[in-house]
Amino acid sequence: MPLSSITLAKFHLPNTGFYNFDIDPPANALASHLVSRDPDLSRRLIFHTTDLLNITTEVLRFEVLTIYHPTTSEVINSVVIARKLGGQASEKQ
Repeated sequence: MPLSSITLAKFHLPNTGFYNFDIDPPANALASHLVSRDPDLSRRLIFHTTDLLNITTEVLRFEVLTIYHPTTSEVINSVVIARKLGGQASEKQ
């Protein structure tokens, strides 16, 4: 679930676009459905179904600022904070 992205988008970064990556298609479908009722969130949260390790071309468009990956085994939910290169942060492609 994109709870980190939703919290950041709603309360901390109201003019920023968020690219969400998940390897699980049903999880992305559910996440997309969850934000679809909010016009602002559905415009700024983009969901990609892919293995994060296989997104080299996507990553080349961003400057990675920090990565957080939990060390516990209960939840695998990494957060990557990055800045989009060559464009406005809220630009959707």
